[in-house]
Amino acid sequence: MTVLSLKICPVLFLLPALTVGAEHVKGLVGGRVTLPCTYSVTGGATSTCWGRGHCPKSKCLDAILWTDSDGKKVIWNHTERYRLLGNITQGDVSLTITQLTLSDSGTYCCRVEIPGLFNDLKIEIQVRVNDNDIGKTVNSTPAISTTSEVPHSSASFTEPSLNPAKASTQLSITDIQTASPVNINSYYFPHVIVCVVLLLFLFLCLAGFLYKYKYYEKLKTKVLSTAQASNRDM
Repeated sequence: MTVLSLKICPVLFLLPALTVGAEHVKGLVGGRVTLPCTYSVTGGATSTCWGRGHCPKSKCLDAILWTDSDGKKVIWNHTERYRLLGNITQGDVSLTITQLTLSDSGTYCCRVEIPGLFNDLKIEIQVRVNDNDIGKTVNSTPAISTTSEVPHSSASFTEPSLNPAKASTQLSITDIQTASPVNINSYYFPHVIVCVVLLLFLFLCLAGFLYKYKYYEKLKTKVLSTAQASNRDM
């Protein structure tokens, strides 16, 4: 093993628990959403907490729900709107939020306290609640894939679509971009000015060159005439 490997290995052991990249879940005011969080119970069920905000180095900040240390039941939740409707003992600790409000939008953290050093599974999910008069209940559980130092399962889900006609209309309106008119005069005018200045400069240079040329020709002729006159006098 090289010296570089010896230096890197201790750093790897100091890495924090795995954090799965944030998923995005959408819901409607008055409806409900399900935030996916599952783990393998091969080593036995364990404690899980849900919190608002990003996952910290340990536990859950602004906790909204806790299970017992054996991972068999919920022992505390901030409100009855937060529930675990899956099979907790089989590692399904997905959080369901009912009666959604706009204030439910934000980041949520699921932390599964897996035994071992820095083995905790952390999943962050972004929730966005839209104000809509449709009043439909939306269950959004997007597919996630997790990889940890201990095996655990992954959840797969296809988010149900809303009214296809309305979704198509919204997409068309969003994708249309109104092009602002281009002022051609403002684009070409500076270029015309530059060209005129350059032509004027070249004309002045050429005129100066011709003037110098004629001046030296006259001077040369005068010198030759003077020299010839001197030779005649001699």
